[in-house]
Amino acid sequence: MGGRAGGSGSGFGSRGGGLQRSLASIESSIRGMPFENSAIIDNNGNIIEKNLGERKRVGYDAILAIGKTVTHNHPSGQSFSQKDIMGAVQSNLSEVRVVTKGYTYSMKPGKNGWGVDNSGQKGVLLNGVRFNGARLKPTSQMLKVQKAYSAASAKVEKAIKGSSNPGRYQSIKAHLINKEFAKTMGYSYTKTKVK
Repeated sequence: MGGRAGGSGSGFGSRGGGLQRSLASIESSIRGMPFENSAIIDNNGNIIEKNLGERKRVGYDAILAIGKTVTHNHPSGQSFSQKDIMGAVQSNLSEVRVVTKGYTYSMKPGKNGWGVDNSGQKGVLLNGVRFNGARLKPTSQMLKVQKAYSAASAKVEKAIKGSSNPGRYQSIKAHLINKEFAKTMGYSYTKTKVK
């Protein structure tokens, strides 16, 4: 999942109802879908945009997503990808969520936010792309976030390889990486079993 400039998705507005009610409705409808789907929801529960993606990826309008909640499904059953997290950080989302058949994963910024100040880079979109399409180098703060994710991934990989049954952990590897990464960065990360 990642942001993109401009929106070609089936954007629509659902007025009112509250954020939690909108999340519950959207997530129950996309949870078991064979292709990734995403939705941007504001703090009042208004659905700003919905998108149908491909088997392993879906996009969203990075401009519309700033400061909002983005939820999407992972048919693979896995937690967040590194791209999901970097998109959340760069768009300064209030929350990013992944739903699978069995779980809901959530990541929110910590008390100091995502740790990236994009205020001096007006017009910057995801992956260092300006609204006009000119490429920028990633900020040192973004590189720090990327390094922290890579370090968490390496730590989990090492632990899995050193275990007596590495195959057992492959299905939850992404969850373990995100748990370690969130702890390092001071973010809030949860994994909730579907009832």
